[in-house]
Amino acid sequence: MAGIFWVFLSFAFLLSGCADQGASLPLIVPTIYYKPIVYKEKETCPSSDLRDLVDEEDHVLISLCKNSYDNCLMQGSCFVVEGQRTRNFNFTKVKNGIHRFAERKEDRCPYGYGVRAICLDPFYSVAADLRVHNVGDVIYVPKLVDTLLPDGTRHNGYLIVRDEGGAIVGENRFDFFTGFFGPYDRNNVFAVLGFGDKKHRFGYQKMKEDVARVVRKYRNYPNIP
Repeated sequence: MAGIFWVFLSFAFLLSGCADQGASLPLIVPTIYYKPIVYKEKETCPSSDLRDLVDEEDHVLISLCKNSYDNCLMQGSCFVVEGQRTRNFNFTKVKNGIHRFAERKEDRCPYGYGVRAICLDPFYSVAADLRVHNVGDVIYVPKLVDTLLPDGTRHNGYLIVRDEGGAIVGENRFDFFTGFFGPYDRNNVFAVLGFGDKKHRFGYQKMKEDVARVVRKYRNYPNIP
């Protein structure tokens, strides 16, 4: 399957007229988001600094120090480790002026959820402006081709729109999901390449549906491989 995939996509890319490796392509304004891990036993702050994660029924799910709460909200999700238990929280919506969260099971989507309960796929997912792009759209970023990923594989340059973000506005604005590797983690290969800085620009191509369909199948969308 992998060999056929590469041959098909290489041929499709040449047909798309983008063999210049990004020189004349529209330019991405990039940022990085990730899945924070909060260790509850290490949370030390005064009670006045605690913030509640509240669900849509006004139940308090857990209380975190403000910095952890803010990061969980900004990233859209977080893991909280309590002793031997790991809990998975996802932001869902704003209701009655309050940010709401849900506790999710982690077995299906261990890295968290994008929109519509779609699994986030580390290093192969982007959040986009869904007024411009559709969930399931595929983009090709030449800069990422052959990048060595933490699992020892090489990136093929293709990413799937699986999420959205409040600050992700515009056709060329994309937020790259990097799993448990934050934007300042020296092991985050996307950060090393500059994808965590909006001042950097990288060429990209939005792929036609025939190619997008193959990429989605290859990445087991809407789940993960």
